[in-house]
This record gives sequence, C-alpha cells and structure tokens, in this order.
Amino acid sequence: MCSCPHCARLSGGPLMGWVGFQRSAFAWTGSGTPGSFRSWPTMERWFCPVCGTPLGAVAHGEDYLGICLSALDNCAEITPIGHSFRDKTPAWLPSVPSTQPAS
Repeated sequence: MCSCPHCARLSGGPLMGWVGFQRSAFAWTGSGTPGSFRSWPTMERWFCPVCGTPLGAVAHGEDYLGICLSALDNCAEITPIGHSFRDKTPAWLPSVPSTQPAS
C-alpha cells in the first residue's frame, strides 16, 4: 500500500494498493494498449485510455513494476505486506499490518 501524494491523488483516496511483478514475467493482455505519462523524471505510470483508471507504474532501470490492485480482475488472494508513506494518511485509517519477517 502507498500513501505518497502521487498515489493518493491518482487513487482518489488515502492510499493505493500495489502488487509487484518482475518485468520479464509480466505482459499486458486484452485489447488496446495502456496510456502512459511520467509522474517523475524516472517514473512511468500507465492508465486506461478509455476510462482513466490507473493501471501501474515502473521506475526507470528497475527489474520490478507495480500494478494497481484496482486494475486486476481478482485481487482477493493478495495480502498487503506494508504501507509506505503511512504518515500521510488520515488518523482514522487503520494501519496495514506488516507480514514481513522481523529483521
């Protein structure tokens, strides 16, 4: 989960959910091609050119890309593992518990 100002603005809410994929293991399916724009000089974001739904993002030179949970047909089995920029969310929003092992 991410609550950075860019993700919150694009999601229309206090956070955006993401799932990561290796670039080499990911391919767009279906008809059409996503639109894209740069939200930072090194960050490309994708969206549906028909309805504007945010679809994902990738940072220049990274091996992984992020796909928005809202872009998936079924995300019921995905469990969040953390929350970046938690300090930017409203106090009423419950914390996303980390499922990462303690280091």
